[in-house]
Amino acid sequence: MNKYLIGVIIVMLIALELAFVHGVSGGQDVGAQDKAKSAPEKPMDKPMDKPMEKPMDKPIVIVPYEYKSAGRRDPFLSILEQNKRRRQKEKGTTKEVRVLSPLETSNLASIKLIGIVIDQRDRYASVVLPDGRSFAIKKGTLIGVNGGKVVEIKPDRIIIEEVMVDDVGKKIVTPISICLNPEEAVGCSL
Repeated sequence: MNKYLIGVIIVMLIALELAFVHGVSGGQDVGAQDKAKSAPEKPMDKPMDKPMEKPMDKPIVIVPYEYKSAGRRDPFLSILEQNKRRRQKEKGTTKEVRVLSPLETSNLASIKLIGIVIDQRDRYASVVLPDGRSFAIKKGTLIGVNGGKVVEIKPDRIIIEEVMVDDVGKKIVTPISICLNPEEAVGCSL
């Protein structure tokens, strides 16, 4: 009996669905729908004889863009640095104060050379400060409390030039050598 009841419900659902579809289609009978479908379609009012024209036949003008930075902050500059420069400008002191590296705050006599690396393109040296920190240096590195600068790196030593000003204002350039093995080296200053 259950199978019979389920079959009747399915048939009723199909009938309701067909009635609903007919009701939504505008209430026309099937014959009217067939007649509407068989009616010939209207031809277009005007056939297109010529291709469509472009809406703009004017030449395109490219205007070069120019960035004006007046009144804008530099996006590559830290906001803290920008504020510092603005305060210096307001005070009238625009001179940049350079922060000294740890190499520039140590005495040359207390710096120990521990290694030299010679590459095809460049030469590097490794030094250790009295507090145990080590640094890699190359030609041009500032080192020492007296404004020394590394001018040459040889296989067994580094040569540093210090520029000092005497009492009369004359500059005196003093070359100083720091050797890998000071006991065996000849001509080492330190």
